[in-house]
Amino acid sequence: MFARPVLAFAALLLASPGCGPESEPLPPSGIYRMTAVTLANDCHPKLDDDYTGEEVVHVEPESISVPSVDFLGISETCEACVALAGYRFMPVKLDAESGEYHAEVLGGGCLERERIEVEPVDGDTVRSRISADWRDDGSCAWAGEGCTVVREYTYELVEPCDDCEFPLHLDE
Repeated sequence: MFARPVLAFAALLLASPGCGPESEPLPPSGIYRMTAVTLANDCHPKLDDDYTGEEVVHVEPESISVPSVDFLGISETCEACVALAGYRFMPVKLDAESGEYHAEVLGGGCLERERIEVEPVDGDTVRSRISADWRDDGSCAWAGEGCTVVREYTYELVEPCDDCEFPLHLDE
């Protein structure tokens, strides 16, 4: 007789929102060791990015801002030249429906669009994957009818800080 009310109460607790396992806490904002690896590249070898360094990552519940290398173009006349690149600090917002951090950005010129997915891995690590679709707009024959570069960035916490300024490497 006592077991039935206890079972009903236990079932109510299990079905109640917020009674499941707690999610992993977000890593803090801070200085992170950034490692980039090119996973796929059917565009041009100069768009490969295997980079390691330290940079700032800003983490907030509604968005995570991650640094990445932003490729701007390739010289078709200079074989020894590297790709023209900049540095970008991209805030990626949390999608409330999926619970994932992602963004899609329409590019300009040869860059048609990029999809950026950011994932907090654990309390000290963040990972992002950037898929860039390129096409020839008349100034980048290397892209042809279309090609894709996929890079994965891993950010490992070096030192937490709430007031870190981006970009870290320009303050030196």
